[in-house]
Amino acid sequence: MVSIPFGLKGLVQESSVFQELIERSIAPLKMSWASIEVVNFVSSAAFFHLGYNVIANLAPHVLSTLLAETCKILEDPHHFYDPWDHTNVQKFLHILTIFSLNFKCFCAFMTNSQELYNEEHNYPLNLSELFNDSINPDSNYHYLGLLSLDIVIWNLNICLYLLELLNFQNILLGFLNFNTEIINEEINIKYIDNYTLIRRKIISKTYFIENKDKEETSKLKEYDTSKLYPLKLNKQIYSLETKYNTELESLLQENKPGLLDSSWVKQIREAYTASLNPIKNIVLIQLVDQMQKAIPTAEWTENFQWKENILSSTDCWFVEEIHGIDLVLYYAEQNNILKNTIEMKEKLQKFINACYAFIQYERPIKFDGFDWFLSTVFIICEGNVDKCKTFIIQLIQFPVIPFLWSNLGKVIDKNIKEECTTQYTFMQILESIISNELPHIKFALKNTSGMDWSLICNLMVSQCFWGILPWSQIMHFFAICILFSPDYIIYYCVSLLYHCQFTIMENVTNGKLWPEHIVLDDYRCHNYIKFMDSLNKRYGNKILPKFSVKGFN
Repeated sequence: MVSIPFGLKGLVQESSVFQELIERSIAPLKMSWASIEVVNFVSSAAFFHLGYNVIANLAPHVLSTLLAETCKILEDPHHFYDPWDHTNVQKFLHILTIFSLNFKCFCAFMTNSQELYNEEHNYPLNLSELFNDSINPDSNYHYLGLLSLDIVIWNLNICLYLLELLNFQNILLGFLNFNTEIINEEINIKYIDNYTLIRRKIISKTYFIENKDKEETSKLKEYDTSKLYPLKLNKQIYSLETKYNTELESLLQENKPGLLDSSWVKQIREAYTASLNPIKNIVLIQLVDQMQKAIPTAEWTENFQWKENILSSTDCWFVEEIHGIDLVLYYAEQNNILKNTIEMKEKLQKFINACYAFIQYERPIKFDGFDWFLSTVFIICEGNVDKCKTFIIQLIQFPVIPFLWSNLGKVIDKNIKEECTTQYTFMQILESIISNELPHIKFALKNTSGMDWSLICNLMVSQCFWGILPWSQIMHFFAICILFSPDYIIYYCVSLLYHCQFTIMENVTNGKLWPEHIVLDDYRCHNYIKFMDSLNKRYGNKILPKFSVKGFN
């Protein structure tokens, strides 16, 4: 039952049963986390307030056995030289990866208790202690802490959370600078150890949001040390703004007045399908402007009114969100779209504040994640706040928007008094279609890695595929959500799995786990539009009614 998204959501209504199931699944001090399905259940359960609270109460204790088993391998003389491929170590890192699919789950397990200190144990008893070892070079578990840090910060919210909690960026930079001084003195040194490599890899992820690529070998290699220092911005060799006009651009520039009919929409879709090149920012803005004249307006639109004169004040912001602003502008600069300036930071802060006032979003009492959707809109509009405002006011009329913008989904869920409804509707529909269309891949993922594709897609969509897809494909993802009916966001996610199916089967054969080895940088959505169309013909009539929000007031 709990393996089905709606089954888990329904179980939450039986609070005592739900709580007992979590507690029995992760019995304190006894749980070795042998069942990967339990890990998947726990990660999903933390989406709900009750699940989060139960896990947070147990968190200081329930990972101690798993950590003990892992640390024993590091101390075993038979594995002393290279313990990192041992089954226990890999199992622990995979469990961490599944926890990282849900920011709330990760935060729950970071709950610490000062009462746990025991002189009999010199190994970390919980995640909080382990991640502190990642910034302590004198710890015997420093490298395990670094591996753990590297594997979880693909979730950008976790990255921001740990940046503030551990200050790991500055501390690891300090280690690198210290090593640089030593390297400069020892001219004949040709090798950089694994500690230096992984520290640099982690720091790079806090500056550059790059697509997940193939795992680096852990063996020592010969390096040109001059290439390791300092970190440099990796400018793309091409410009995202193409210099030619496409048929799609020509049609949009006509800017027909009044409501637009279905024949115009069909023509625009055909033109888009034929336009294989990167889509310009201005074209995407025009696309929203024109398409909102051709679609039925979502029923919640009249509840929102834009408020003027909203300030860029960050008085009510969490420090993690300030780190998020920095990361957004690093990313925009990395893609040659915006300059990372104080003025741009203030504009982004003002835009986010104005949007939250617009949808009447109430900030949580503690950091619950950064708004990657609004950040993406800000980059698309190239930092022009007026364009951002118009873009959001128009985009909010599209029925797909609560599934794109998680904070709007939370506002709607709160209004209809149903926790996680928007999120779990998306996950349930996605899992149902995958069960029908790609049952062998679904089974392979579940049987070997213990996870569901919907859980991965929930994370990827919530951070707008940053770090997963190249920027040009993120733009196309937005274009598909704008151009086609709202159910295409589901078909898009199915097409991602369809694209990966042969890689997954190859990885399963070679014993490689997912999502650790997920690579989507070669995905091109235009190759799968016909596939999405075929899914729409089979499922559209059943799915579309589920995208309408009932009872919104």
